[in-house]
Amino acid sequence: MMSFRAIPAALTATLGAAATSRFTVEGYGRQSHAVEELLNNLRHVTVLYSGGQMQRGASGWVSGPIQHECNFPVELLVAADAKADLTTLNDVNASSEQYASALAAMEPAAKRANDLWDELFDLAWNILMAPANLTLGLAQGIVSNRWCGNPRKEKPYTRGKYVLIAGSFDYTCNVQERPTGVVGVAGESIDLDMTVSTDLEGDASDPAQSGVEATQP
Repeated sequence: MMSFRAIPAALTATLGAAATSRFTVEGYGRQSHAVEELLNNLRHVTVLYSGGQMQRGASGWVSGPIQHECNFPVELLVAADAKADLTTLNDVNASSEQYASALAAMEPAAKRANDLWDELFDLAWNILMAPANLTLGLAQGIVSNRWCGNPRKEKPYTRGKYVLIAGSFDYTCNVQERPTGVVGVAGESIDLDMTVSTDLEGDASDPAQSGVEATQP
């Protein structure tokens, strides 16, 4: 197995161990979420492998390992609804001044989602850049030159009364790949019985008459 394939699981395990209910770390490849699922834990993280570069040395792969410069986007997704004093807003006996005060104190969903995304990026970046997580728990030498950067946040979009914001940042590192070759699959065998006759007389153009008899079971 190539070395890069171990990194997404190691990133997921590293983030998940440090999440402590502050966010949810999804498994590789899961891309969709129901809004209600997001609101049960407003911040979700998914780790992917998006590609990389393999440096070609002067001697090719024969004499040593190949350096694989990998890129793993860490996807961040948050959801939020508006926050307000519903007790006052639902109170039919509340005064107009109380209504106005409750409305003025309402925190819009877009702002809440934006703040949640910033906080999630803060948490995930600090976890992965911590010195204790330099190797992601893998054997020494598998991961080198790791870095977290290039944060990007998309515009908020609305689903009903909820606002969602997606974004990501890149975890980059180098791993060493060693070509092992691919073991071929044996082809289908054919049993063929050959019978050689001691009678060498006959027509040489006819295999059956030339002393060689071929039979297939």
